[in-house]
Amino acid sequence: MLFELAGGAEKEKQLDKPGSLARRLIQIDAIILDEPGYLSFPESSGALLSHIISQLYKKTSLIITTNLDFAE
Repeated sequence: MLFELAGGAEKEKQLDKPGSLARRLIQIDAIILDEPGYLSFPESSGALLSHIISQLYKKTSLIITTNLDFAE
């Protein structure tokens, strides 16, 4: 799911339609991201995901779980 989210963010950036993915996700009652640090992303995808997450946490319930230390 997280890779699909990153891919969707990259695609909307290429189509010059930023924000449409976040607007759709905001309508969901709760979003759970499990182990977002488990796999690495390209830097550009990571920046887009960070932006989407910052938009989501203001508007909907967002749960992020990880077993990694904060420094990792």
